[in-house]
Amino acid sequence: SGTISSSAGILQYGQSNGTSITQTSTGSLTGPVTAEVLQDGIGNSVTIDQSNGYNLNAKVVQQGTCSTCGSIMAYSNSTSLSQDGSNLSALVNQAGESNNVELRQRGDYAYATVTQSGENNFSSVSLDTAGSSIADTSVAKIIQTGNDNTAGILHIDSTKQVTATITQKGDRLQGYIDQTGPYHQADITQTGSDHLASVAQYGESNVATVVQGGAWNYSDIMQTGNNSTATATQTGTGASSADQNYIGITQSASSVTASVTQNGLGNTVWVTQR
Repeated sequence: SGTISSSAGILQYGQSNGTSITQTSTGSLTGPVTAEVLQDGIGNSVTIDQSNGYNLNAKVVQQGTCSTCGSIMAYSNSTSLSQDGSNLSALVNQAGESNNVELRQRGDYAYATVTQSGENNFSSVSLDTAGSSIADTSVAKIIQTGNDNTAGILHIDSTKQVTATITQKGDRLQGYIDQTGPYHQADITQTGSDHLASVAQYGESNVATVVQGGAWNYSDIMQTGNNSTATATQTGTGASSADQNYIGITQSASSVTASVTQNGLGNTVWVTQR
């Protein structure tokens, strides 16, 4: 018996281009399902929908440059990517301003990475995962470089180990991680000034880590479940907003641990454990 696979590739240059790829397995596919899109320009959009398959792979690269577009105000590129199946892999890379990524994965063995460079970008990753054992790990990563960017990762009803990581570098950044289920880990790292980091976890054996380097940052961690660990670190001294850093940790469970480190002026800490 041979291997039956499906692949689609699109290359576009210029402005205001739109691409839509739909791949649905009928049960005969035994090989990988792959979709790749490269867009070089501004105001472009990509929509990819992969479902009912095994070994689903999607890659999107959008570069917000255009030497022939003239004076165009709409610089934003957008990607909407949805995967429903098993052994999922999604990679999105955007360079430019005011770009948007909405990525959704539903299944097991899910891996998602979003990388954005530029300002005023937005990324949202949603995972609804299930697996036969804790070892069936899923990973979601968002990496942003630039100012005024926002990143959010949502894990829904996961029954296995899920790791969420947000790494941001710049000023006026926001990072959110929300996890529901028993085996989760959340990490947010922000460098720069005027940041917001928020982690909410519901379930057992959770681990949350927030590291903020810079001035007048804000972090909040909430955990509900057993054997949870929360670590928050803020470093730096600012010259604005009264040099105000803030850490808030709320834990409602047995055998919980909280660790807070602050280095700078105008810092505030509160920790509640029940």
